[in-house]
Amino acid sequence: MRLLQRANGATASTIMRIPIRLLIAIPTVIGALAPILLLLTNYWPSTRHHTDSKLLVTSFSDGNRVGLQTGDADVKVTSAPVSPEWWRNHLKINCRKLGYNGNRNFSKTLLQNIIVDDRHKAMYCLIPKVASTTWRRIFLLLSGYTSVGNITSILPNEIYDKSNKYLKRLSVYTKEEIEYRVGNYFKFVFVREPYERLLSAFRNKFLVNTNSSSYFKGRFGKKIIKNYRFEPESDPDGNGVKFSEFVDYLLDKKRKIAMNEHWETFYKMCAPCKIKYDFVGKMESMLSDTDFVLSQISPEIKFHLPSRTELRYSHNKTSDFMIDFYRQLSRHSIFKLYQMYKNDFLLFNYSIPLEIFNILSLNSTHSLEKILSKSEIIDYV
Repeated sequence: MRLLQRANGATASTIMRIPIRLLIAIPTVIGALAPILLLLTNYWPSTRHHTDSKLLVTSFSDGNRVGLQTGDADVKVTSAPVSPEWWRNHLKINCRKLGYNGNRNFSKTLLQNIIVDDRHKAMYCLIPKVASTTWRRIFLLLSGYTSVGNITSILPNEIYDKSNKYLKRLSVYTKEEIEYRVGNYFKFVFVREPYERLLSAFRNKFLVNTNSSSYFKGRFGKKIIKNYRFEPESDPDGNGVKFSEFVDYLLDKKRKIAMNEHWETFYKMCAPCKIKYDFVGKMESMLSDTDFVLSQISPEIKFHLPSRTELRYSHNKTSDFMIDFYRQLSRHSIFKLYQMYKNDFLLFNYSIPLEIFNILSLNSTHSLEKILSKSEIIDYV
């Protein structure tokens, strides 16, 4: 017993002699090493972006090489896309959560949003600000209305004119023909993180000087300034719309200014509970997802999507401006935007961007869903 007591006493005295700072640091070191160990043993999910040239080379090998200018894309390359089976199951489960009752009545807007290629038995729901210019180009090529040699030389305005003239929309078919195509064609849609897409639309339609932005300033800008500016000028010309004013317009339930497809919800534009999409591509993984879709509908042709550098775009992407613009909004407005686009976050498997969490000074225990409950929103607004 004395020997045991001496041994225990020696152990205790040894522990006492270990510096307190060292004892405190041990859990920190273990916590830092744990993710690395998990990653090495394949227990930690990796979502890193691949930017090496190997993926691009495999996309171009064999078949035709077609350069496509991405008219409205902040293109990133990610790992292999999620399977069609996963997306079909994900949409089915979450449509049930939203109370979808199986109604298959298709609105005129929905039918007009979907481009159909009968030759390749493909259907694509077009959403502006999600590489829609690129997909118009692709469908013009697939449908035979432009040649491989001159596809990149088509100006953006020509793309819209040609696509509106030549590409078929689901709305041109009879009810029976629509049902057949919905049930038998490969159906896909491309989406984008909602907060980022909204900012991209604002910057593209109100902060630059183009023919398109001139229309939006006249059609929307004048009314937004007149209705949502504290002291508006008597006859605004639509220039100088503030992001906060634009958001006030979006969040106004009594707004007299119609919504527009550039900031309408994905849920309303493409009805993912009525149309059972086989695949959902994402702007954040544009290259790999586009490659996958084309392998399903047109494996004989390989497309090359140039990088921003190749297209001589500005190095500043929309994501670079997230904090600067969303910082201009109140917490209440940011929360309300989430409520407005909540179905898009749920159905298309998006989480809240890190920039938004940083602006709101949230931690991992406070999800927006929890904060938006009546018990917590008072503490944050």
